[in-house]
Amino acid sequence: MRHAACGMRRAACGMGSSFHSCLMPQKAHQGLRQLVSSASDEDLSKKVHFFTAPRTMSEISRIDFLNFLVVDQIHHRGQFSVYLRMADGKVPSIYGPTADEPWI
Repeated sequence: MRHAACGMRRAACGMGSSFHSCLMPQKAHQGLRQLVSSASDEDLSKKVHFFTAPRTMSEISRIDFLNFLVVDQIHHRGQFSVYLRMADGKVPSIYGPTADEPWI
């Protein structure tokens, strides 16, 4: 059996499955980034159906949907940092310094 992230056989890879699980979102992000950067303004202006209220679907532009994805990730990162602190964990300085891991 092979790892999805590196393509190596599990025994030959030497990395645990949690290591590869961490790489999967990065690969998905790279694929989305390539897709968005190659899209034209016209493509990004096209409408898609998406939930805009409870039990309500509406049409929004693809660029608005992408904005929603970014804002949603920011929201969940904030939630995660609160849960880490409640569990006496440290918030890592992934996107910049934090109170737990200052850069200076």
